[in-house]
Amino acid sequence: LATDKYDPDKRFRGTTQLANAAFANEEPYIRLFEFNTNDADPGVRAASIRALGLHGSPSHVPLMVSALKDTDPGVRIEAARSLQRLHDPAAVDALLATLDADKETEAAVRVEAARALGQYAQNRVVERLIATLRDEKLAVNFATQESLRTLTGQDFGVDPGAWQSWYRGNKNLFDARRAYVYPVFSRGKRWYE
Repeated sequence: LATDKYDPDKRFRGTTQLANAAFANEEPYIRLFEFNTNDADPGVRAASIRALGLHGSPSHVPLMVSALKDTDPGVRIEAARSLQRLHDPAAVDALLATLDADKETEAAVRVEAARALGQYAQNRVVERLIATLRDEKLAVNFATQESLRTLTGQDFGVDPGAWQSWYRGNKNLFDARRAYVYPVFSRGKRWYE
């Protein structure tokens, strides 16, 4: 299905099914995912980016950075989310640019980019995250706050003034840094479970 040249829906479904398979980290599947990142259909591109985020390596970060500029917001969301799993400092500039609401109008993309930046202990990342707390979307603010908490071990809420005061008065920004954890969904058990 993932290679059906006549039906983008089949390519999407096939790519998605392979992305969720445990064996998809083998070379033929990785090459297929790489090839499908250039598909004409945005759903296929997004599924391929997700697959590379799950099964790829840091060598795929340039593909993710390119996908951050895709015309389709779904592809950009998947690219930013995949950059949460694939660590490479080469992605920092693109992620920082994605936080700019004038350049990236889709708030969901900015949320995922803010989360991805939580793994890069650099002064410029902290500076940009503090500035991003002024974003008009609350989801972006909360993702930014979480990344700042991870990077610094501090918590001043979504108050950019408090963060800025702490930043100016602190030379050792990352002394209390926490381990970056890829955000996953989890819930407690229900009473009947």
